[in-house]
Amino acid sequence: MRNILIVRTALTPEVKLLRDAIQRHDLAIEHCAYRDCAQLLATAPASGLALLRIADASAAARRFAFAGWDVVNTPDAIDLCRDKIGQALLWRRHGIPAPDFQLAFTADQIPDAVAALGGRIVVKEPSGSWGRKMARFDADDPACVEILTSMQPAYDGRANPLLFQRYVEKGDHDFRVLVVGDRPILVYRRTSTDWRTNRRRGASVGKEVITDEIEKITTRVIDVVGPGFFGIDLMRETSTRELKMIEINHNPEFARTAEELRADVAEPLAEYLASRLRWPTISERKPEPGNGAISRRGFTPVRAAVRCDRASQPGPSEGR
Repeated sequence: MRNILIVRTALTPEVKLLRDAIQRHDLAIEHCAYRDCAQLLATAPASGLALLRIADASAAARRFAFAGWDVVNTPDAIDLCRDKIGQALLWRRHGIPAPDFQLAFTADQIPDAVAALGGRIVVKEPSGSWGRKMARFDADDPACVEILTSMQPAYDGRANPLLFQRYVEKGDHDFRVLVVGDRPILVYRRTSTDWRTNRRRGASVGKEVITDEIEKITTRVIDVVGPGFFGIDLMRETSTRELKMIEINHNPEFARTAEELRADVAEPLAEYLASRLRWPTISERKPEPGNGAISRRGFTPVRAAVRCDRASQPGPSEGR
């Protein structure tokens, strides 16, 4: 009998909710920390589906896939979620609305990237969560540009790219869409006085209707990335009213928000995992072409740029 294995960092509220929901479906389930999976991977034959609830899941996903496990999310999808540059390139390639961007792979490319965008800019490292490893600054502020370009030793000789995006005015909120399989199951508004409207930074939440517009852009994203369990972040530009992608996340937290909004996330996810057990195993499937997701490692935080960000405190009507 194929079973479900939750690979976790800790026994979080999300893991407990999922464990209980899966058990209600009379499915065999185990959960363990990734550090305790060495013997399992080395000696036991693949026996089902692995749901990864760990932050740095790229290597773990590939190792379970190599061993023959079905993995949620797929290794390519996780790599993409951990690479904001890869996402920017993929959204542009597939015509999915997202902020204009420029790239800098070395320090001497930074001034040109900043000049090409102009105005207010957000700079990000390719990998980061909870509003970290990013900063906001004005292109015409020479001090900010100088701080970034002065980081020359951190970039020369190594692949440490930066993503520069045109700052999009979105008011005091954005939207998180929780996707299970290939459909949105919950949309909520995240409101904050900080331009980074992350829950970890104190944003409040309110339940939203899953509109045709939200469903359409979600479907376009999932058509590119593939089905799984994701948190898709969207924003509505104040001036144009256009809905745009911010990013897609592979390991969304949901327990606190689900409780506040009285929404059930664990049950539809358990149903999806149960349906995945009926899919052919990896060894039974025909090879499929990759989706073009990009994986990078070894990034240096943009600590210096945060000084510029802190120098300008956003008002409640500003956001990103």
